[in-house]
Amino acid sequence: MTEKNLRHRLVQAIVYADELPFVYVQNPKVACTTIKTALWEYVDAERGTSTFGGSPHARAESPFVNILRNEYDFEAFSAKPIVTMVRNPYARAVSAYENKIGYLPRRLDQVWNRFCEIHAVDASLTKAEFGFVDFLRTLATGVDPAEFDQHFRPQSIGLFYDSVDYTFIGRVEEADATFKFMNSLGLRVENKVLGATKKTKRTEDYYDDEAVELVKSIYADDFRLFGYSTELSELREFGDFLPPERPGELIDLIRERRSPTAPQAVRSEPSLGRSGAGIAR
Repeated sequence: MTEKNLRHRLVQAIVYADELPFVYVQNPKVACTTIKTALWEYVDAERGTSTFGGSPHARAESPFVNILRNEYDFEAFSAKPIVTMVRNPYARAVSAYENKIGYLPRRLDQVWNRFCEIHAVDASLTKAEFGFVDFLRTLATGVDPAEFDQHFRPQSIGLFYDSVDYTFIGRVEEADATFKFMNSLGLRVENKVLGATKKTKRTEDYYDDEAVELVKSIYADDFRLFGYSTELSELREFGDFLPPERPGELIDLIRERRSPTAPQAVRSEPSLGRSGAGIAR
């Protein structure tokens, strides 16, 4: 992994504004559209503005900061709870494939084009010509997973899992508990999955023996660290999270790479801290 890639992943993953009550590390294909919508609407309400235009991924209008620039109060940021959400790797792989893979006429798909560029795939291939197993075989061949597009990257890499002292990690399989925790910190978020992938088959029906083995290999750390069963028949079953190896390292990574001059604090409020909230099981 290059320094350029690390900086890009930091900026890409962390969703934050000074008004927010917690730091959100986004995880594509894991309810991030729903959560980012709620975060943007929260910032608008705090600022008395109306900037949300319907897509939380619109960068030009976004209220969220570039985490490596002097756009926010770093000391307040580093004291706030850090929250994310994970998903069974079998289900996430299907969702990413269905939503992002394959050429469609009259649609500019930056994720598909980026996937083709990274993995040397013909961008004119349709989903019918590039099946689910083709997709998995491509991911399994030759490219460092840290270099994958964020929609296909292992969650443990995208979330900097071993480098973060997470206050709360929710699961898609228990979405109500995740949104309840966010609501307890002042965010108004409902359990309605915006931007959900529309599938014509059950998750299990995408898999043959080869596909199962490929996902177990590509996303081995996600299964291991997040306690998910590698049995396809146990999609909604999971155990405990394993503890991170270097908790707190994320803050140091950001501090070392930020622009040298920090701004004045935008607002000063008591931190909610990181105690008293468990990791969702």
